[in-house]
Amino acid sequence: MKAFYKTISYATYPAFWATLGVSYLSLNSGFLWQNMLLSLLLHSIIPLVFVWLMVKRGKFESLEIPQTKHRSWVVVFSLICALVFSSIVLQENTIGITTETPQSVVIENLEFEFLIMWNQLILLSLIVQWLFNRFSFKISIHVLSVIGFFTFFIAMSNIVVWDKFWEIYGIWNQPYMIIIGVIISALVAISRKQLKSHKNDELVVGAAIGISIVFINFYLYEKLGSIFYF
Repeated sequence: MKAFYKTISYATYPAFWATLGVSYLSLNSGFLWQNMLLSLLLHSIIPLVFVWLMVKRGKFESLEIPQTKHRSWVVVFSLICALVFSSIVLQENTIGITTETPQSVVIENLEFEFLIMWNQLILLSLIVQWLFNRFSFKISIHVLSVIGFFTFFIAMSNIVVWDKFWEIYGIWNQPYMIIIGVIISALVAISRKQLKSHKNDELVVGAAIGISIVFINFYLYEKLGSIFYF
């Protein structure tokens, strides 16, 4: 069973959800492959290379990064990479996308707005992780990420009520998506527990933050606009 839990843990690497969300919200943007590759590079590959180099140099104990101090270094590095990604995405909107119908323009504008909100959520989650690390609390980033992903898109399905949008993205306003989200999140939490990567309180806090930060992000965006774009 340990191999099964490791597979679940590796397959649900936190940055995977960042790239999945970016890709999903770039489907009709004209920048799908660019955004997907940039997300893989800046959300996953470059931070992983940073961790690997630190392990090779003896600065970190292992790729699991058990020390919260070292986790703080990784979070700061990942935050810089995420800011670079967000600045590139912002520039896409200034380029302009040729469309054929007013409806496609509206869909693309909605996609871009939610992509900005998704990027802001990634940045906020990294800041929260850094704060917990500063207090020497090893929050479960795996659980935070998977629950944040499903909460964001399921909550989004209750915000957007325009029929044409949901002809394309209607999967998220179906009741079974909540069940799927709960099952996958539970598998991730159980895997992290069985691998002794986290204690119960770290998993619970990760889940609570994963849910709450989504609504904090929606609130900030509604009241202030994007706080990371000027």
